[in-house]
Amino acid sequence: MKRGAGPATYAEWADALARLEPGDADDEVLRDLAEARMDLSGGQAERLARRVSELFALRVRRIADSIAKRLGARTSDLDYDRAILAARHELGALARVVAAPCWPQEARKTMRSSLDEFARKAQEELEKTARRAERDDQGRMLSLVRKLPLLVPWPDAGASAAPPSSKASPAWSSLHPVGSSMNRSNMETSEATAGGSVNSATSRYAASDNKN
Repeated sequence: MKRGAGPATYAEWADALARLEPGDADDEVLRDLAEARMDLSGGQAERLARRVSELFALRVRRIADSIAKRLGARTSDLDYDRAILAARHELGALARVVAAPCWPQEARKTMRSSLDEFARKAQEELEKTARRAERDDQGRMLSLVRKLPLLVPWPDAGASAAPPSSKASPAWSSLHPVGSSMNRSNMETSEATAGGSVNSATSRYAASDNKN
C-alpha cells in the first residue's frame, strides 16, 4: 500500500490491522484508513471482521493487564491516581480507533458498547474493593476511587460516520452487535478477563493499604 493511500484489498487491510496492534502508530494508521476502500469478497469481509474483533479484544486485555500491573505496584495514593490516569489515556487511544469513520456503523457501535462496559465493570470492581477496605482505612480508598473514576474519554464526534466504500463486502457492511462476524464472544471474554485482572489487583491494593 502506498504511503498516504488507504487500504482496499484484504492484504492491505490485514497490514493496517497489524500496524494498529501495538498501539504506537494509531494516528498514522487512522490517517491511512480515512482513505480506505473495501475491494473484498464476502468471505474476505467475514475474515476481516473477525480480525477486527480479535484486535479489539487484544487491546482491551492489554489495558486490563496494565491497570492490574500498576495497581499491584502501588505504594501511595499518588500511584493510584497515576494508574487511573494512565488507564484513561490507554482507553482514550483505543476509543479513537473505535470511533474512526472507516468502520461500519454497527461495528463501531459494538466496540463502543463493549469498551464502555469494560470501563464500567472495572470501576465497579475498584469500588467494591474500596468498600471492603472502608472500615480499616476510614474510606480513604473509596474517596480516591470516586474522585477519579475509570471512564472512556471518547473523542468528539466530528468526521462523517460513513463507512468506507465497498465493491463487495456484504458480511462486513451488515454487521450486527450480537451474533455476527464481529465476534461478540471475543469481547465478552475480554471483559471478563479484564474484570478478573482488575479485581485481583484491587484486592492486593486494599491489602497493602491496610498495612500502611
